[in-house]
Amino acid sequence: MVPRLFSFYKKSTVQQEPKDELFLVMKLHIGETIKQELEKIERKPKWLADKIGCDRVNIYDIYDRDDMSVSLLVRISKALGKNLLKELGEELEREMKEEDL
Repeated sequence: MVPRLFSFYKKSTVQQEPKDELFLVMKLHIGETIKQELEKIERKPKWLADKIGCDRVNIYDIYDRDDMSVSLLVRISKALGKNLLKELGEELEREMKEEDL
């Protein structure tokens, strides 16, 4: 058995303080943004679930997320016809300017 050298995902129930001064907390809640975009185009969670290939209940889970994988965000962006990655990037730029980094 080969030992794992890297752990890319570690689930932790303990909230850790950032050790890096460049740590930013995004003000944009991506799940809430997705929910609002879906409401704007007057579509139901089932519609988005069908578009991205998941179960309807997963969409409600997505609404609660403040972060997610880039691949999932890309699939949702395509389904909604809105570049959510760009929106996140713009929010990051604003926050970096506010923090004067």
